[in-house]
Amino acid sequence: GDVYKRQLLIFHIYFFYEYSRMMWLDLVKAKSEVFNLFQRFHAMVERQSGRLIKILRTDGGGEYISNEF
Repeated sequence: GDVYKRQLLIFHIYFFYEYSRMMWLDLVKAKSEVFNLFQRFHAMVERQSGRLIKILRTDGGGEYISNEF
């Protein structure tokens, strides 16, 4: 039979919280998933640390310049 190769494009997203020096890695299939992922990260970090995230530093990628951000 025919062999089908499925190509998965997976992007890795790193979030680094300087206050605690902790880093989180997540994998997404599309860059459009980044905002929802950041929302979950943002809520988790502020809830666990009791501190607000004041600055977001990025690599300047298009996924970070949407109106949602």
